[in-house]
Amino acid sequence: MDPAGNNSTAQAQAVQTTDVNDDLAKALASVQAGPQNMDFEAVGEPTVTPPAAPVMSAVPATPTPPIADNTVEPEYSSPPASIDHTETVVTPSSAVPSAPAMADPVVSGDFDAIEQIKISALQELRPLMQHIDLSPEERFEKYLMMLRASDDASLIQPTYEAAQKITGEKLRAQALLDVINEINYLNSQQLVA
Repeated sequence: MDPAGNNSTAQAQAVQTTDVNDDLAKALASVQAGPQNMDFEAVGEPTVTPPAAPVMSAVPATPTPPIADNTVEPEYSSPPASIDHTETVVTPSSAVPSAPAMADPVVSGDFDAIEQIKISALQELRPLMQHIDLSPEERFEKYLMMLRASDDASLIQPTYEAAQKITGEKLRAQALLDVINEINYLNSQQLVA
């Protein structure tokens, strides 16, 4: 290493630091001296900024005390009296318009009537299932749906037979698992009751 090279680098850095400090001191002095006619050179395209939205405050602005160097900051007046400073609180119920009231079967007391229609439809559908042209997979799905809708243990046998007729091994295995799950569910319901 060259000790003279390190010394010249340190001197160059000290000169640069001094120049920067001098520039900062001049800029600070010009700001503290007050406004002057300063000529600035435009650089690039001017940027257009949208006007800032006025900030409303519930607390009136207070004047700023004068600064020690005999310059006075501008005083701010309070906001116009026509502005209402009360805070508006929006609650979720008032923010979202209410939807028209729909008839809820549970609320309107029609639940029993709807449940009775479901039971009647399931009873009428069961003997007709023999006459519906369905693939083995579709027949199993319909029986499984009926079994789940009614919890009627007598539907286990036709659901199981429909599962056995499914030709694909993966689909048949899944169907047989569904039958087992339904049997377990019905058994657990009997133990609870």
